[in-house]
Amino acid sequence: MSFSRSTSGGQQSLISSLFGKQIEELTCQEALEKLRVISETQYIEFKRDFDDKGDGDKEVLRAVVGFLNTQDGEGLLALGVNDPSREGERVACTKWPSKWKNAGEVEQHIRDIIVKHLGSIPRAIFPPLLTVKVFNCMSDCALNRDGWLILVYVKKSFEALYYSGLEGETSAYIRKGASTRQLTIEEAYTTIESKRKPIVIALLEPSKVGSTNAKFSILLKNVGSKPATQIATMIYIYKKQTIDDQPIEITSVNVKGLEGHYSLYTNKERERFEVTFFNIHSLGLRMPDLLLFPGPGIKVEEVLETSFSDGFSVFARSGPRKLYFRLYVYTEETKTLEDLEVIMKERKGPKDELNLEGELKHLKVRDYFGNDLLVRDNLDIKSEEFQRLWSPEIDP
Repeated sequence: MSFSRSTSGGQQSLISSLFGKQIEELTCQEALEKLRVISETQYIEFKRDFDDKGDGDKEVLRAVVGFLNTQDGEGLLALGVNDPSREGERVACTKWPSKWKNAGEVEQHIRDIIVKHLGSIPRAIFPPLLTVKVFNCMSDCALNRDGWLILVYVKKSFEALYYSGLEGETSAYIRKGASTRQLTIEEAYTTIESKRKPIVIALLEPSKVGSTNAKFSILLKNVGSKPATQIATMIYIYKKQTIDDQPIEITSVNVKGLEGHYSLYTNKERERFEVTFFNIHSLGLRMPDLLLFPGPGIKVEEVLETSFSDGFSVFARSGPRKLYFRLYVYTEETKTLEDLEVIMKERKGPKDELNLEGELKHLKVRDYFGNDLLVRDNLDIKSEEFQRLWSPEIDP
């Protein structure tokens, strides 16, 4: 399992509230100022030191798994710090692992422990956020002693049961209060079943691009771990947009190819909306007796046709010809919200080759209890990260 590195603000919510900045920006003195006065909680665990029996690797992975299996799925492990309820000096500076002589080697070792031995059921589409910060107690912290102060922060990016696979074991843990315990088989099974959900993602593919209009096909893919028995979609196109710095207006929309029910705003209804021009609500993109299983998706050809304001020519634009949509996809258990940017371009390859360019500006999948299952921003459709989410294979 590869891991996302934290690089931007807003992702480390626990760290921001605790230190007022991201881990990467922390000095050792700033970290110590807080760590000396706080106690262990559900989100914070201290480890003073480790013995020489190799238990350090197990303890790190146990703590990480325990954090990821909580409701919020995040936590901070501080190595080289003693909890105030225990005897001994508060900042001890761990000498583990002693064979690594610089901070970079220590960080890489801890990353390797987690990346190589952390597993999940269902398979996590996106790996957890992982940040490791290593301070040299002598040179970085001015503590006049050898050893390391190590901060390990994790935050889940996908709902799953996480487990440790170190040394051939398969053990799941959960953080409760200020302690971490192993889940029983019954608890693990119940958790796995609660995490298995259908997650349906939709994309709009430009199938034909004319000078003053464009036709789009709808692609649907179940990236979850359970078949979807019911699918409903809502598609919004923004009425007033800008293409290559020129304001345009969507003047008409035609819909075809949708089985089942769909509705389109009337002309009078459209006039009431400044931003949203129309809405399609379809209950028949996939028949209930034909389940949408995880894996290859389906494609509904040329279901939408949009026309642009008079005097506008798509081909006269030199910059990217982008249109913006908002899509909602509902299954029997989940709701997907997408803010989608689609680049209109003529198809150059064969018809079975997808004509997709653009960006998922925002993606959020929630269940009907309000739990976020998957949240992602600024996903380039051509990127490797997006390919973890969407396979190019589409059933005919």
